[in-house]
Amino acid sequence: MKRIFALIAVVVIAMTAAAQGHQNAKGSQVEQSTSLENHKLWFNMQASELKAKAEQGVTDAQYYLGFRHMIGRGVEHDYSQAEYWLKKAADKGDSRAQYELGIIYATDSGPVEFTAYYDLEKAKYWYGKAAAQGYEAAAEALKKLEKKEERAKRMEGLKSVKKETNDSIDLGDVLEYMENPWLF
Repeated sequence: MKRIFALIAVVVIAMTAAAQGHQNAKGSQVEQSTSLENHKLWFNMQASELKAKAEQGVTDAQYYLGFRHMIGRGVEHDYSQAEYWLKKAADKGDSRAQYELGIIYATDSGPVEFTAYYDLEKAKYWYGKAAAQGYEAAAEALKKLEKKEERAKRMEGLKSVKKETNDSIDLGDVLEYMENPWLF
């Protein structure tokens, strides 16, 4: 169920990313009015043609090949290939690819192929790069990630306090600590 939700979320995110405008195969800026058509072109392209363009260094092809490997559309579902191609596009400044890399590195639950790449520092780095270019979803994801880290730090604080007093942690402690960490 989590995998289906993750795949749906990724597709919705990609559709949103396409609306923000990006580079086409010639490297020129795509107008927002044509970005949906451009998205359809790349997303529905034959895998062999897409890979050939990606290997030629076409940023959009690298992004879409990586994304398609991430969700398993028309190519093998392979996170190592997704990471490889998305990183190529991200290194060229493609904010969509930077955001997708953030997703890959921020995923800490689900099947092992999702969690094998879990790395919060890399996730923050790539979300930050995309957010710096005005990619709103990346900025929101970065905020959520920072809140998640803060909650984890609070839980560690609660654990250390309880350990020092040889007391066990119950759900009430956790909830109270999350809302009022200064009480402990």
